[in-house]
Amino acid sequence: MANTLISFLGTNAYIRCSYYFENDPSNAVRDVRFIQEAIVRKYCQDWSQDDRILICMTEKAEKYNWEQVNTNKLDGTTEQSFPPHTLEEGLRLSGTKASIEAVRSMDEGFTEDGTWSIFSRIVELVRQGDTLWLDITHGFRSL
Repeated sequence: MANTLISFLGTNAYIRCSYYFENDPSNAVRDVRFIQEAIVRKYCQDWSQDDRILICMTEKAEKYNWEQVNTNKLDGTTEQSFPPHTLEEGLRLSGTKASIEAVRSMDEGFTEDGTWSIFSRIVELVRQGDTLWLDITHGFRSL
């Protein structure tokens, strides 16, 4: 049995922030751009190579936050001491041993057929016996 985290990458210009878990300021992951990076740092540090982190993304999200840094809204003066990185870089630097996989070319889900396409892709990703972790912070909540 393996752990599988399924998450969705958005197109926003993510800024540095702290993510609090269980509404507790002492239980936080600080100074990261992406919730996925915070989740992996918090919950996936003891995962093995058999475990998977699956990041689902549209073509636009892949371009803006997986392949390059979306700096459209980043304030260079406040972010100078915190160089931006892509989500892929952040996950690789997180220290987890889990497999990190990009699930590319997800439909945007603006139509009923598109929503079913997303659902079908997710179902295909799940292996029997997996323990699923689902992050719906940034999209596809309708599923």
